[in-house]
Amino acid sequence: MLLLLACTTSPPPGADPTDNDTAADTAGDTSTTDTAPDTAYNNDTATPCEFEWSFSGPEDGSTLFSGTRYDWLLRVPSGAVASIDGATCVQVSDTHRLCSYAPTTQQAVAIEVVNGECTDYGKFAINTRAAEGIWPNGERFPVMMYEATEADMPTLAAAGVNVVQAYVSLDDGTYESFAAAAEAEGVQVVGAIRDAADFELLKSDTRIAFWSLPEEQRYWYPEELAVVTELSALIHDNDDRPAYMYIPGHYPPDDLLPYIPYLDYIGAGAYVEYSGQPHVWARWRAESEVEAIESLGYSTAERVPLTLPGTFDYEAESPTSEEAIHDSFAGLVGGAMGWFPFAWWHARYDAGSTATDGLLWVAERLGGADAAGEWMLHGEPTDVHWRAVDGETELSFTPMYLEEQTVPAQAVRGWTQHEELLVMVVNSSEEAATVTLVDMPGAYAWALGSGDVYTAVTGDDGLTFTVTLEGLGVVLLRVPAEPAGI
Repeated sequence: MLLLLACTTSPPPGADPTDNDTAADTAGDTSTTDTAPDTAYNNDTATPCEFEWSFSGPEDGSTLFSGTRYDWLLRVPSGAVASIDGATCVQVSDTHRLCSYAPTTQQAVAIEVVNGECTDYGKFAINTRAAEGIWPNGERFPVMMYEATEADMPTLAAAGVNVVQAYVSLDDGTYESFAAAAEAEGVQVVGAIRDAADFELLKSDTRIAFWSLPEEQRYWYPEELAVVTELSALIHDNDDRPAYMYIPGHYPPDDLLPYIPYLDYIGAGAYVEYSGQPHVWARWRAESEVEAIESLGYSTAERVPLTLPGTFDYEAESPTSEEAIHDSFAGLVGGAMGWFPFAWWHARYDAGSTATDGLLWVAERLGGADAAGEWMLHGEPTDVHWRAVDGETELSFTPMYLEEQTVPAQAVRGWTQHEELLVMVVNSSEEAATVTLVDMPGAYAWALGSGDVYTAVTGDDGLTFTVTLEGLGVVLLRVPAEPAGI
């Protein structure tokens, strides 16, 4: 997107970045040199600037989700200062500025570039709205939490959790108390049902995001499979919210197949310590869900794979925050399209547990302002070319009932949206590793969670980033596209 705009030697009087008059001002502010007075800023004395600059952000009139942070790149004259709606952009080189912006309302966004005595102004329209509903019925990435507590509900909601579960009862009032506490924080709940009577009681409750069937029903027992098929039919005949049942983590891919025609969320436990597996197994667990779903001809929007990392004490071993982060993103890089860890209560209260900070970090990246989940759901899946240059490159493990598996120690996935690439890099080795990302769309990247800025190197592989990861390390990079030349 090239912006060549009017300039003045001082900020124009009456400038109002919230005054959206883009219908009259779009052509001048988004594509051509604007030498006429810029009525958007009530300035009748503007003169043409002698410098040009360019911007990697959305086209004029784009619709963005409110509250989501977007990272946009400016190319400016050497030494120029840039800002977006009054917030100064980060200088990443002499000629590049990285601008972060989280829109809240429909508005015209003002960009200012100051170079010496001259100031150039640009403006583009954005139409914002809140994402509504939980995927696949809605637009929000499922950022969910097993065994949430009422006392911690504000903390979970502030981090970006949008659905909570607890083992509460319809018979003693604990469900109503829990659902009311969640609703007060703008969070939905899981509708756990035992039978048709429970469904009839709850089906009009709009606080429910999806239905949870009695857990671990075994398909090889006809009476247990009937619980799944009959409740699933009842739900799908009378409601449009997803049906879900927890599946034990030791089930191999073929043992997921009997459930897939009846369930909308496919989630098998990925409890590393409990299963006696290395951490890379959490990635394989999600990959096996995707394999099973696609083998029956469904897409991952029709049957949504979930990752269920374990955050509970087992035989005096509890995952650390770093392990919880790894196991979560190992599942996501393996193809999961929803996150549902088991469980907040255990991470919070089990003796020796240190995973709560890690769980909140993941929620903030997926559903908070960083909104990586938005890229995963609404972005275009993008092949990211990469190579491991240091550290272990292969890992082996043996899932229950299967032969030994040998898989890459690192995994990378990408999604592109609004001229910005999200890259997820996960190292499942206990040792440090270095990965090179090649042929990147822009020369600078911003690491979610840390704010670190990466600068690409230009070579035979185009623009490349070198990413160093600790053992079980995760790096999420947002790479704005390089602006058009000036």
